[in-house]
Amino acid sequence: MSFSVLPRSRWARARFLVLLAAFFALASWHLGLPAARWLAYSPQEGDLVFQSLPRNPLINAIEGCTGSPFSHCGIVARRGEKWVVLEAVGPVKETPLFSWIRQGRSSGLAVYRLAHERERIPAMISEARAMVGRPYDIHYALDDGAIYCSELIWKAWNRAGGTPLGHRDGHARSHSAGRRGLAAGAAADVHPVPI
Repeated sequence: MSFSVLPRSRWARARFLVLLAAFFALASWHLGLPAARWLAYSPQEGDLVFQSLPRNPLINAIEGCTGSPFSHCGIVARRGEKWVVLEAVGPVKETPLFSWIRQGRSSGLAVYRLAHERERIPAMISEARAMVGRPYDIHYALDDGAIYCSELIWKAWNRAGGTPLGHRDGHARSHSAGRRGLAAGAAADVHPVPI
C-alpha cells in the first residue's frame, strides 16, 4: 500500500498542481513585496518611516483629514542585532521592521532621515522607548496619557533637546501637521531616503 498526496486521476492531479502553483505564486508575491522593500532599504537608527495602513473607516478619516497618503509612522531603532520600529498602534510598542513593512498597504513605505543633529538620535530613541506600553490616543490629544504615531515621533525628538522638529499648525492636535509635515519633508531637518 503506497500513500500519495496527489489525486488518482490525471485531470484531478493537473487541477491540484495548478492550484498548488497558484498558492505558491500568491504566497511568493505576498512575501516578495516586503522582501523587496527590505532589501532595497538600508536602515539607520532614527529613520522616520511612513506607510499607509489597510483601509478601514479610521484610516480613511486620517488620510482624508491630513491630506497625506500616509496613515502611520514610526522610528527605526536597533534591538540587539535586529531592526525594529517604535510605533503607536494599539499600545506604543516595538515591531520588527520586516513585519512593520508587511502591515502596510501594498507593503509600501517612505523613509525620511534626519539631516542635522544626528547625535540626538540615541536620546530620541530612549525617549520613544520610555513611552512603550502607553495606550493609543483615539482623541489625538497632546497629553501624555495616550500616544498616537506622529505624536510619538514629535515628542521623542523634541524631548531629546535641541532644535524642535517641525512645527505645530496652531491646533491643539498636531496629528495632521505632524504626519503631513514630516512626510512631505516640510521640516527642514528631514530629507527623503530613496528606496
